[in-house]
Amino acid sequence: NEILENKGELLTVTYFKLQRYFEKKYGKNSVVLMEIGTFFEVYEVNNDEEQIGKAKEIAELLNIQLTRKNKSILENSKENPIMAGVPAISLEKHLARIIGEQKYTIALIRQKGLPPKVTRYLDTVVSPGTNFDFVLDQDENNITSLTIDNNKGIYSIGYSAIDVTTGKCYYNEVHGTSEDKSYALDEAFNYMNMHKTSEVVISFADKNIHQKEVIEYLELSHKTFHISTFRPKIVYQNELFKNVFNIQSLLTSIEHLDMERVPLATEALAILIDFVISHDAKIIQKLSHPIKLDVSKYIYLGNNALEQLNIIDTPHNPSLIRLLNNTSTAMGKRLLKERLTHPIKDAKELLRRYSLSKELYDYHAPIENELSNIYDIERLTRRIKLSRLHPFELNYLYDSLLSIKEVVTFMENYKFFESPCSSNDLQIFIDSIDSTFDLSISGKYMLKDVEDNMISSGINTKIDELNAQNQELLEKLESIRTHILSFLKSSDGNFVTINRLDKEGFFIGLTKNRYNLIKKELEQAHLVVDNQLLLFKDFKVRIQTNSVKITCSLTEEISDKYVHNLRKIIELNKLVFKEKLIEFENKFSKLLEDLVTFIAEIDVTVSNIKTAKKYNFVCPQIVKTKDEEDKLIFDRKLKHGSGSSMYGLEYAKSLHMDKEFLRIANDIRKKITDDYEPIERISQQKRSNYNKNMIISTCTICAKPVDDVHHIKEQARANKEGFIGHMNVNHKYNLIPLCKEHHKMVHEGKININGFVATSKGLELHYTYVEDKR
Repeated sequence: NEILENKGELLTVTYFKLQRYFEKKYGKNSVVLMEIGTFFEVYEVNNDEEQIGKAKEIAELLNIQLTRKNKSILENSKENPIMAGVPAISLEKHLARIIGEQKYTIALIRQKGLPPKVTRYLDTVVSPGTNFDFVLDQDENNITSLTIDNNKGIYSIGYSAIDVTTGKCYYNEVHGTSEDKSYALDEAFNYMNMHKTSEVVISFADKNIHQKEVIEYLELSHKTFHISTFRPKIVYQNELFKNVFNIQSLLTSIEHLDMERVPLATEALAILIDFVISHDAKIIQKLSHPIKLDVSKYIYLGNNALEQLNIIDTPHNPSLIRLLNNTSTAMGKRLLKERLTHPIKDAKELLRRYSLSKELYDYHAPIENELSNIYDIERLTRRIKLSRLHPFELNYLYDSLLSIKEVVTFMENYKFFESPCSSNDLQIFIDSIDSTFDLSISGKYMLKDVEDNMISSGINTKIDELNAQNQELLEKLESIRTHILSFLKSSDGNFVTINRLDKEGFFIGLTKNRYNLIKKELEQAHLVVDNQLLLFKDFKVRIQTNSVKITCSLTEEISDKYVHNLRKIIELNKLVFKEKLIEFENKFSKLLEDLVTFIAEIDVTVSNIKTAKKYNFVCPQIVKTKDEEDKLIFDRKLKHGSGSSMYGLEYAKSLHMDKEFLRIANDIRKKITDDYEPIERISQQKRSNYNKNMIISTCTICAKPVDDVHHIKEQARANKEGFIGHMNVNHKYNLIPLCKEHHKMVHEGKININGFVATSKGLELHYTYVEDKR
């Protein structure tokens, strides 16, 4: 703001000072968007002496025209920079597009006042991890802080993460060992995969750490990251946590949060909170208390298992999450990902989840429809707590509560889930919204754009009085309208209308032809409104191409009073709206938080059921074993020699004859003897009638030409959907190509086909010959 206070320099020069300041503070991908008139503009200088700004980059991203400040001057300089701009009215749309790149930190400079007394100020700084208003993805959006120390080559890491859109906060502290010095780095990498991270603040407690090596190890170059040199003192940490987490205790804030034994984690959390405050202090308020990532509850996932097993999305491979995700709500999607990336070891909890799926298996259809109508109430709750909810989002909450009520009623009747509240409790919340707001009006507006009264009668006496005054003003206009309409002798009231334009105020409108019909009669008429005599000959008549606008001193007076009242009404609407958000938070925030957990659990359960039906999955069985019996037996046997020589190509001997003759002779020999190499048979692309994706070439047992395709598990065992267990009867691993001889032996019981087994060379068919005991 100090830079903006210099009134004596050109705005473009001030702009580039700001650009340099934010690049130094947040990195080279910083962008300043400055409000100038009715546009937000971005500038760039790109000449032989200097290169600064992102106008070209942003113009290409938003597909908008790039130009110069003064098009008549070819020179590109700070006084005449390259520029691009977007209308202020559509800023949110374009800002969401820029933020969606997960790359830029945007400093938003707004203006206030009227020319010539216009001042500009820093409104907010938005980065990938501090993005509160423009999140398009249903997934988590964490900003993460890592404080890294090193002692004799062994790494220790303090980890913390905050999702500002939900208020969730996580932390942990990890230490390497002499056997695995980089264990802490591996764990930090896993945490960032488990909790989707869009921005990282990294600080080094030891100045001797090879920073570039750590950054490469953690693959931070793929994310937006910042290196921080800030080392907050314990006194500052305690004060910061006290305010952010609203701690009122005789203990210190760190002790109250049970974090006194993880100093690196508390430092990481303090650095992170301080970093978010520098962007937007409002979004860091009312966070949930930090949750420690208790890895002892979960199966250990080492060696980047989440990516190795394709659990999470990667740029090149589809993920297990995408395959199994049939959730309907954002909360359910986030919970499903959490469960897949945090596989639990608690058998009781697993059995509880399986039991829910079994109980709901045949009854989920009615609630599935309701789930699809529920918005992201977790993020809406967070917006209520911070008084950042928009009126149109209140409609989302209202619609969601109606659907949640149906789900709760369903559970009350069938007892599948224990609801956190009764349907009557929800009805109280629904009625509170319905009786306070006109949802047909609130659904149209963001808070800053409200142009009409959305507060119901009886909520605020000042608004009611102003509305009553405006209604009286409209009745006066109506008396003028009906008087003019009487001259047309028509029962159609639409022939004469009351209209209002922002610049012109109220006027009476009718078509030019109808006005000409009553013009003479109207000029001789008069009307008394509120003891005031109005002569129509004194009215102002503006004749346009097809219509006529009629005004008078009374309509102008009404316009001024109406607009004055309306402005007060809108101001009071915004005030009452925020007051009601505080009231809703105090009364219903705990209920909403419980409903988030409730709906997410149901949604994941329904998703599991849909997935099970889609792929014919069955419920796993948890088998209890004794420790001495808890072992895995492999059905592999060691054999002498190098194994079968069936694989590979047989090379022809050199005959030192004409090559073309040899080729023709070889082709003839193959056709007569049907002696093709396996690879040649594959190239013929003969496909199975049961599965078009299966190319059949040779008998799996003897490598002779294939004659038939055999089902390992008989077709007669398949259910009506064509499944045997979880496998389709015509899946390629239930089919084996055989020659006539071996197919006959299988059906005669001379060969037992056991199926495919995994070997170091891939899947191989396991079969045995049956001795004839006769």
